[in-house]
Amino acid sequence: MRKIVVCLLSLMGASPLMASGYDSDSSGNYIGLRYYPSARHVYEADISGHNAFYSPTEIGARTERRRRNMLAIAGGRSLAQYEIAGIVPRVEGELAQWDIDGGILCRDPAFGCISNSYAYAGMLNLYGDYRMVDSPYTGYVGIGMGLARFTVNETVPASSLTVIDHDTSFAISLMTGFLYHANETLDLDLGLKYMRFSEQNYDVVGEIGRGLHTAVKGLGMTSLYMGLNYKF
Repeated sequence: MRKIVVCLLSLMGASPLMASGYDSDSSGNYIGLRYYPSARHVYEADISGHNAFYSPTEIGARTERRRRNMLAIAGGRSLAQYEIAGIVPRVEGELAQWDIDGGILCRDPAFGCISNSYAYAGMLNLYGDYRMVDSPYTGYVGIGMGLARFTVNETVPASSLTVIDHDTSFAISLMTGFLYHANETLDLDLGLKYMRFSEQNYDVVGEIGRGLHTAVKGLGMTSLYMGLNYKF
């Protein structure tokens, strides 16, 4: 990870040489790969319902903070013909995948939760690019919306509670960062993203958990990211 960051910063530091003769006003299609190291998740998980093992019906809520890596592929187009006051719009589609740490059922890491959970998100993003004059850098802000599909497979051995379920959530995102135009075909992308997801609901299964439900509320994710775009 450290080597990747050093390489990207070294490339950016060589901007006077690499960007020589590059026209930052060029536009067109691009595809790219984006890496989100240590994405920070914050959420609340409520467990409710009733059965022979749990009474009263409300078990409670708490906030969890987890860090996971996320990988995304993206493709889009810069719309230079619609430039307004120096701001160039850009549209993009993004598909992301990441693993989810245990935490929906685990009330304490000492419980030794077993988790094999993951999520996919498909996003449509709209950016506003500000192209700096005589510079290889372009700053941007963006907003996105889409859907995320969560697959939860989590077990707490200490209590024999298990969640094996799926749910789809609406997602919105905010982004800011900058592009470094290495040459006419490659851009380096460094930025910050915040994503917010609507509530997800899962059923608890197994003899002990039957009749219980869990709701994940207020799920938000914040992460720095770095990427490489190929323009064509």
